[in-house]
Amino acid sequence: MGLAGRQTLDSLYPQARKLQFELKMQMSYLDSGRTGGRTDAELQAEARANLSTLEQLLWQLDSLVQTSAKPAERDTWAKKLQQLRSETHALGSTLEQHIYSVNRRAVEARERESLMSRRNAGFDSGNGAIYAAQESESLQRSSQMVSDLTSLSQSILGDLGEQRNRMKVRPGGRTN
Repeated sequence: MGLAGRQTLDSLYPQARKLQFELKMQMSYLDSGRTGGRTDAELQAEARANLSTLEQLLWQLDSLVQTSAKPAERDTWAKKLQQLRSETHALGSTLEQHIYSVNRRAVEARERESLMSRRNAGFDSGNGAIYAAQESESLQRSSQMVSDLTSLSQSILGDLGEQRNRMKVRPGGRTN
């Protein structure tokens, strides 16, 4: 491979930043429900693909910092990449949380529809106990889903707090 085809830090870093911006926009669209004529699933798939590409670019950039960056510039590049990596990780967590929420809402909607159709079907008293038990189980599953979502949210908030604290600390132990 000649020098013209060789990827450099200066060429890959702007690509990574642009891709990260696109991912942020996609997350904004997903959160707001404005999908621009695409389905939520299509936008999620595009966001996942961008996240994967961005992670690959970060891996390439890490490799280039170690192999081709001048020693005096390595710390600067390492800091830039760490910030990019942290933001990418946060976006990935947000995307996974969104997908998890969408999937949970779909399951809950199906269960709710099933419950309502059984309840409205005019079941007889012999089946009433069975249906009541099924409703109870469904309610327990829904309660567990809410608990899982709350735990996931708390975990993400904790990670973001830790990330914020790490970003506040400067070299030498000084804080902003």
